[in-house]
Amino acid sequence: MFSQQQHRAEWRRWTLSIALACLSTTILPAQTGQNSVELYAQAIRQSTVADQIRAMEQYLAVAESGILKQDALEVLIWDYTRMDSAGRVKQLAEELRQIDPRNPVAFAELADQQPAPTGSNSRQSVTSKAAREQIQSLNSALLALETLRKPEGMQAGDFAALRRHIEAKLEGMLGLAYVNREQYQEAKTPLRQAVASDARNAQYAYGLGLALLLAKDSDEGGAFFYLARAANLTQGTAEGQEIAEFARKHYRKAGGKDADWNRFLLAAALPAERPEPPVVAHAPAVAGSVPTAIAANTEIASNSGTPAVAATSSNPAPSPNSKQSTGASGTSAGFGAAASGTPASVASRQTSAPAKLQSPPALPPASPTEIASADIGRAALTPPPPKEPEVVSPNPPVSLGILIETALLTNRNRPIIISTLSDVVHHLRPGDEAAILVFSNQLDFEQDLTANGELLTEAMGGLRPRRGSALLDGIGFAAGHLKRIGKNANRVLLVISDGRSSKMNPESLPLSAQISGVRIDCIGLDVDGESGKSLLENLASTTGGQSSFIQSPQEFPVVASRITYGMGLTLR
Repeated sequence: MFSQQQHRAEWRRWTLSIALACLSTTILPAQTGQNSVELYAQAIRQSTVADQIRAMEQYLAVAESGILKQDALEVLIWDYTRMDSAGRVKQLAEELRQIDPRNPVAFAELADQQPAPTGSNSRQSVTSKAAREQIQSLNSALLALETLRKPEGMQAGDFAALRRHIEAKLEGMLGLAYVNREQYQEAKTPLRQAVASDARNAQYAYGLGLALLLAKDSDEGGAFFYLARAANLTQGTAEGQEIAEFARKHYRKAGGKDADWNRFLLAAALPAERPEPPVVAHAPAVAGSVPTAIAANTEIASNSGTPAVAATSSNPAPSPNSKQSTGASGTSAGFGAAASGTPASVASRQTSAPAKLQSPPALPPASPTEIASADIGRAALTPPPPKEPEVVSPNPPVSLGILIETALLTNRNRPIIISTLSDVVHHLRPGDEAAILVFSNQLDFEQDLTANGELLTEAMGGLRPRRGSALLDGIGFAAGHLKRIGKNANRVLLVISDGRSSKMNPESLPLSAQISGVRIDCIGLDVDGESGKSLLENLASTTGGQSSFIQSPQEFPVVASRITYGMGLTLR
């Protein structure tokens, strides 16, 4: 039996042990958190990529869930990408997705980069619903990228490089998804962006070549350039042989000759791939051939994805097709200049008969994303470039998106709406560009951003009425697209609608995040009720735009003229 004194002693020991246990559960996590923050701070200050990886992995081993752990995962994903460690990138991306399911960095690194082969006999069966969902997910990830927060302590240059890398992957996958669905017109813009960022990616080059060749406004000059580049990048593989034969076949069909195609292959090669041409004295002139000297530069033109090839002849060769085609950027694409003489590796292809291909061959295997050498060094060693001065002109060049509700294109309204908008696009100034988008139950691209009034008018000529009122989803995506793709800082979305809108897709970002940086002008036609009017008025006023409301299509030209005058466009 315990005495009363022993009971009291035992009680004190018991209460003390409880107190210590409680203290350990409240103080120790705080100490661990403090230590982990210090580990993160030490890691982000490392001067080399390898040292930062080691230090950041130490932090990750003790980090608890939270925003700082998410930052560390994004930093490590970028560091391991630069160190070409794809396996570890996938592991970290999966961990990041568990923390933030909508994170665009995780999505880009985990998304399937092998779309179903396009046009080959072994093409996989992909349901229309699955393809639409893939495209929707990629567009959502691109929108989410607009609001991606810079990880704590990450250098601005590193963050900009990470964004470029992720955007190129997302744009490339989006473009290939469109190609897979044979939506070649829609594929051109994202693939141009992807090729501009990752010039040595054979999938992107091949996809862009197909899109330019098979779109309704085909650009054969640009198409053959990128098909030739894809053939060069995949040379020596079975896929490369199929691509080369497919491209050569279509080049012949367009009126080109094998000798010219061989020179085209030379012109499309990137500098590290281009062999030194043999010196040929007094090379015989070949009728219809390209100029007999390699152009000084066959690199991709700045950010447009359009080949910029300078010819040394005063009479550059025409396209195999005598028609002058223009791509989405509104620039005419021609041949690259090539050297006289044919390398042996190219000549060997010429001896084999082209395969009888009824459709484009499969996409080549995915190649590693190219990381520019400037991105591999620590950005802290190089200060960011000075900020460009803001445009002070009252009417600077505009990137204009015209978003039309197809339900309004009735027999009563359509002629005058199309006629007025055609007048608008034909009064674009040098530096301006416009795009035609429509919405019913979904958003559709009719013509992406271009300065070519004929292409824009042609796109509007095919518009027909369709039911549906996905106004807010359409505005959200169209505004985000203008921010990503528009070349001008002055970005305006002109909305023609009756103000009715179905609910936004729950997966969409908040509308305020999507439309920031874009001015929205609204023309309300046949608006019935205060809710529709208030919606259009709020959209315009929130973004610094203006709204006008009409009940008769005859009023449309006057209102459109007043609104576009504020953009610097003067209609007749």
